[in-house]
Amino acid sequence: MTSAPPAPSRSRRVTGIVVGILLALAALALAFGVYATFFGFRDPSGDLVASCTATQTATRCNQGYLDLLCYIGYALCLFGWGIPIGFMVVRMIQKRRAWPFPVISIAVVYIGYFVLTSLIGSGYLK
Repeated sequence: MTSAPPAPSRSRRVTGIVVGILLALAALALAFGVYATFFGFRDPSGDLVASCTATQTATRCNQGYLDLLCYIGYALCLFGWGIPIGFMVVRMIQKRRAWPFPVISIAVVYIGYFVLTSLIGSGYLK
């Protein structure tokens, strides 16, 4: 018969909470930076839209495609940060290890940013 693992010591638990909160703040800063970048992609006076307005053809510079990918980027920032941080809070309340969830959040936002940026580069600017 298996038993539950022993509860972590108080100092280890406090350290885990502090590390989790610091990682969550780092994930928030990354998500905000990615959000601002996608917001800048849709700016009509920005370089991306302005270069396409000057040389718009039927095969490139589809504004609907850019808008769709930017909305996906906004959702990625919101849910890629919010859901893992919510799980982290629940795990902290349960007095279980919670610090890995902000690391997952950082990875999701970071990888998602580069995937969406490459899709914009390949589909919007052919």
